[in-house]
Amino acid sequence: MELGTLLREIREPFVRELKKKMGEFANHAYQPLVVLLKDDVTDFRLCNANGYFYKVIGGCHNFEAAKQLHAEHPEDEIFKKRVCCVYRSNISDAALLWFANRHNEIGEFRHKMTFNDKLRLCKRMKTENKDDEWEKCCMQIFSKEHTKNVVKFMCQLADMDDDVVDLLDRVALMYENGKLKNQHLSPAQLIVPPDMKPYVFKYLPNLPASASNEILQQVVAGEMTLSELKSEAASLYKLLKVQEQFADIMGCSWQMLEETHPFQCSREALEQFAKLPLKEAAAKLRIYCRRLKAADVAGTDSLASITGAAGTKGYFMEKDCLLLSSEELEHLVPGFPGADLIILDKPKDWPDDRLKSFLNGVTSLNLNLDLASFAVVILCDPLQLASVVNTAVSTSHFIDVTEAFYVKMDAKDAYPLQRSVGGMVILCSVWRKPCFSTMEMWQTRSRSHSASIRSSS
Repeated sequence: MELGTLLREIREPFVRELKKKMGEFANHAYQPLVVLLKDDVTDFRLCNANGYFYKVIGGCHNFEAAKQLHAEHPEDEIFKKRVCCVYRSNISDAALLWFANRHNEIGEFRHKMTFNDKLRLCKRMKTENKDDEWEKCCMQIFSKEHTKNVVKFMCQLADMDDDVVDLLDRVALMYENGKLKNQHLSPAQLIVPPDMKPYVFKYLPNLPASASNEILQQVVAGEMTLSELKSEAASLYKLLKVQEQFADIMGCSWQMLEETHPFQCSREALEQFAKLPLKEAAAKLRIYCRRLKAADVAGTDSLASITGAAGTKGYFMEKDCLLLSSEELEHLVPGFPGADLIILDKPKDWPDDRLKSFLNGVTSLNLNLDLASFAVVILCDPLQLASVVNTAVSTSHFIDVTEAFYVKMDAKDAYPLQRSVGGMVILCSVWRKPCFSTMEMWQTRSRSHSASIRSSS
C-alpha cells in the first residue's frame, strides 16, 4: 500500500497528533481508508485482498500515522491491518479527489481543507479552455462545503498569472504557519492550521498582474498585514475604475493622459474620487474633466501667467475683486475653469460687509463654473481673527472654518510679537476639505479659540 493521488500535502504536525491519539485509543474504530487498485484488475476478489497493490487516496494522514505506529510496534496486531474502501483503477482524477474529500469531511480526527489546499486543487483541475466544466469539476470535489460563488471565486484566483498565484500560495502558507505580519497562532492552530477567508483577496483578480504582484510581495516581505492588503487592493480597484471613467470622459487613452496630464493622472489627484461611491465619483469626475478640458483650451498668452507646481497656472490682474465676474474672467482667460484655492491678503481697513461681499462673489463665480469644491485662505491681523471668522460663518458657504497663525518669514528678532506673527482663516466649501500641501511657505499652528500665541524667538 502506498500514497496515491493526494487531495493535499501531508502535514507532519497533524500526523504526529493523530499518531498520539491512535496510540491512546488503539481499539477505536477509525474511518476506513479510501484506496484505489494500482493495477487494472477486472475481477477483484475479496478473499485475495492482500494480494493486490493499492494507492491510498483518502485518509493519507491516517495511513501515515498507522504506518509509523506499525514500525514502532511490529508485533501489535491492531496496527497491522486497516479497513479499506476499494475502488477500481479506471476512475477519473476528479472522481478520486471527490472520494478523498468525502473521506475528509466525515469521521473523527479530521481537519478541513485550508484555503491553500483549495487554491492548489483548483489550479490542478484547471482545463485549457477554462470553461464551466472546470468550475463544475471543482464544485463536485468540494461537495456541499462551498456555494457556487465561492468555488467560482477560487477558480478566478487560480486563473491569475502564475507568478501571482505562486505568491498567493506563499502568503497562504505563511498564514498557516503564523509567519505574516502581526500574526500569532494559538497552540491548537499549531496542530490544525488556521484557515484564511478567500474574500481577503476579493479585488486581486480585477487588478493588473503587476499591481497584485507588488502588494503580495509586500505581504511576503512582512511590510503589510492581510487587512492592509485588503484595503490597498480595494483602493487600487476603485482607482482603476476612476482611471477608466477619466479616460472615457476625456476621450483618449490612459497612456496619452499620463503624458499630457501627469499630475492629474497621479494617485494623489484621483484618490479623492476613489474614496467616493462609484456613482457619486462619476458625477464629480465629469466636472473635474470639464474643468481640465477648459484649462487645456486656455492659452498662456491671453494674460501674463505664472506656472506653478504640477502645471498649475496663476494670472495676475490689478482690479477691484468685487467687480470681477465669471463672464469677465472667461473673456480675460479663455477657458477659465474656476479657482480651487483663493488667497486673500485682507487689508486692515476692510469692513466686514466688504469681506462678506468678496466671499459671496468668489462662491458665485465658482458655482457658475461648476466648481463647488474650493477653499479660501484669508490672511489678516491676529486681532481681526474673530471678526473674520464670524463674517465667514454668516455667509453659510463653508462647512469648515479653521484658525491658524503663521510666522512671517521676513520677521526680525527686534520686531514686536504683533509684527512677527500673522493670522490666517482657512475656509473649506461644503463638498470637501482640500489638502494644503502647497502652503509650506507658512509655518502654521492650528489652535482652538482659546489658544495662545508664543514668540518665535
